[in-house]
Amino acid sequence: MGFYYENEEKGMDKMARKTKYEIRTLKTETDDVNQYNALLRYAFQVTEQELAETGWRDDEIKQSKFPVLDRADVLGCFDGKTLISQFAVYPLKMNIYDTVFQIGFVTSVCTYPEYSGHGIMKKLMVKSLTNMRNKGQSFALLYPYSIPLYHKLGWEIVSNKISYTVKDRQIPAKATAPGYVRRVDWENADFMNLHSTFASVTHGCLFRNALAWEEYWRWDEDDTNVAVYYNEADKPCGYMVYLIKSDIMHIKEMIYLNREAQQGLWEYIRAHESMIDEVRGNTYFSEPIAFEMDDGDIREMIRPYCMGSLPWQLNDNWPVVSWSAIDYYGNWKAMQYHTRRAFAPVLVDAIRQGDKLRFYVLSDCLQTENVTLHLALTDFQGRVMRRHRVEGMLPVNASEVFFEEDWQKAFEGCDTTASFIRMTLRGADGKKVLSDEVFYPVYPKEQRLPRAEIACRKVKKGGVVELTLKSRVLARDVFVEVPLQGARFSDNFFDLLPGETKRITVSSADGSPLEDVSVVIHQLADVRE
Repeated sequence: MGFYYENEEKGMDKMARKTKYEIRTLKTETDDVNQYNALLRYAFQVTEQELAETGWRDDEIKQSKFPVLDRADVLGCFDGKTLISQFAVYPLKMNIYDTVFQIGFVTSVCTYPEYSGHGIMKKLMVKSLTNMRNKGQSFALLYPYSIPLYHKLGWEIVSNKISYTVKDRQIPAKATAPGYVRRVDWENADFMNLHSTFASVTHGCLFRNALAWEEYWRWDEDDTNVAVYYNEADKPCGYMVYLIKSDIMHIKEMIYLNREAQQGLWEYIRAHESMIDEVRGNTYFSEPIAFEMDDGDIREMIRPYCMGSLPWQLNDNWPVVSWSAIDYYGNWKAMQYHTRRAFAPVLVDAIRQGDKLRFYVLSDCLQTENVTLHLALTDFQGRVMRRHRVEGMLPVNASEVFFEEDWQKAFEGCDTTASFIRMTLRGADGKKVLSDEVFYPVYPKEQRLPRAEIACRKVKKGGVVELTLKSRVLARDVFVEVPLQGARFSDNFFDLLPGETKRITVSSADGSPLEDVSVVIHQLADVRE
């Protein structure tokens, strides 16, 4: 796979020089290993002093990377014969709600600084995610060095971790656990099997294969210890990996299958109280350590830990409404627009619960204010049959029932197949619209949707095309289409309410001025005829 990058250099009379980059898989039997290792060392600044302190030599590091290239998918971008950027994917398995999925774990992502900003990493990422999808790897995970960067490329935070510091006097003193603890070597079968057992019963846990275990130990010091807790039946139930240095016990990992093992491991930690001043470690977001302490006044810090992406959603080759958010060409599909609306800072929604119709207000705001909910029962022709107004306070970072009424009363005297409730939440001044949504009492297949005549006025303005849409009757799920791949719409896949005006802008994917485009408008009623 090759691509060109237009590079304008000084001293060349501003003449553009085309540089061809090649993307290919790295191979162990070539100089790729040396270049892979050199790029890692440069990007992550692994010094000779650090190598000496950890007991690793350059040849040993090179040797350690052979299994990576042999058993992982490593893509590299080359400028001629020089490796300038790389992207590695480890094939792993993950427990997601008691189902084991094939996943790709991304690592060794780096680029020489002189080649940054050329779009190389994005091309490597798209190619790697496409390969993952083709191999049936449902999820991609990574530890981000820059959350904003990866978020811009479609990754989201999927887990957080808690880092804690416990002083020696705060280590819990609880009843003695009936079992015992033994220190074992790094390759102990009980230790490694415990992790597999833990992963099989824990949502979000990765299974470690041989390559993952090699990476787990790659930079650990020789005096890193493994301690396993055994119950009265001599069955291993938990373990911890730790290092004691400068009067601090650093816990790399602690897992347990039951409460007994947890208590037994903390008792083992307490047995070191004469050797240490404090304990530092990490745990899962769902298991804060403070609740386990006799003295809960400890330091805990929560931070994002892991980001994930769904490869099959990134690059969908079907140009139709489906489970994906964008298609192969980068066009936003219906899911993308509806997801954006669903995650608005303030949202009003209605749900039928039994014989009640409840109106919820969902708010991410951290301050409350006086708000007014305006309800208008309207038919598909735009005739308002009933209005109602409810005043209240905006919830703070919560979802609350703002108003409720009997289902029968809400739609009394109207045809539910041809009506809707418009829900408009306004701020204290009565002018600011916080949320404007529609509730339909029946499913679309049961609705008697009119075939709307949608008027469209098109104006070129500042390099974009502005569309003004209007209809006398309801037009559900309006889809505006233009013959331009990757075109950006300010909004799409929306309901055009009777008599309402809707303005949207259309721009090019790369921001270049948009020439005049032809417009095709679809609506749900088109497929009902």
